[in-house]
Amino acid sequence: MSRERDRRDDRNGSKSLRSHDYLIKLRGIPYSSTKDDIKKFLYPCRIDTIHLFNNRVSSSGECLVDLESETDVKDALRKTKQFIGNRYIEIFRTTIYEYNFFIKHKGMISWREPVIRMNGLPFSCTMGDVQNFFKDIAIARNGIYITRDMTDNALGGGYVAFVSMDNAYKAIDIYDQKHIQHRYIQLSPSTYDEAKKTITNDAYLNGKRFALSV
Repeated sequence: MSRERDRRDDRNGSKSLRSHDYLIKLRGIPYSSTKDDIKKFLYPCRIDTIHLFNNRVSSSGECLVDLESETDVKDALRKTKQFIGNRYIEIFRTTIYEYNFFIKHKGMISWREPVIRMNGLPFSCTMGDVQNFFKDIAIARNGIYITRDMTDNALGGGYVAFVSMDNAYKAIDIYDQKHIQHRYIQLSPSTYDEAKKTITNDAYLNGKRFALSV
């Protein structure tokens, strides 16, 4: 019965009715890895489903695995830094929110920093609006940036840094395409480096505009 479950294929991107209580992520797998390779690596852990997209051009080198019990999760985590071929594998426990992200993007995006880019912010948007938008999800200290012009109007874009990747996955899963005021907000994965470059560029452009206005 367990072997039959191992053969289930999630490549259609549909969300499963399972609770994903025993979900792990493998990072660093060779791009040529198959589900059989993952089974052999995790043996004797009992596997429910392997979520693996074989796309050698744009693969993130990651897969998710639903295991059958807490004991299986603990046994799997002990295998971190062991090898598949010549690649050592990192193993993490993960959540339904990362699962939804992984399935949506077919395993092609490896998102490693808890930063989200926002597009579609209203001109009057404030940091308080952004905090209320994400409600009970913990945002990092000084973790909100809204792009503004010299008259302090929001220009539609911004960034939010969360305290953990779990919170970032939860935020993008729950609040993407939801509204602030009359505008629906698009959320996408980002990085600290991208946010810093935007902040630096905005400061330069606004300073240049100010110099030209005096």
